[in-house]
Amino acid sequence: LAQEGDFNNIINSSFNARTLYDSLKVKCHPDRFVSDNTKFETATLIFQEITKNKNNLNRLEELKQEAITHLNIDL
Repeated sequence: LAQEGDFNNIINSSFNARTLYDSLKVKCHPDRFVSDNTKFETATLIFQEITKNKNNLNRLEELKQEAITHLNIDL
């Protein structure tokens, strides 16, 4: 069953991850939060995770929620 979930993520990622990745990399780029050190550090960590997981839709969705919560952005 776990393999089926991974297979679904692979298929969904191949079609949908790029759009979400492009949106997240713009909205979560650390340069957008230079004036707030806390948000800058958080954005840096989230941005690093985004770039590591650019082909993993499930992880990008998790990072999207983190960005909404911690960086107060709308996507």
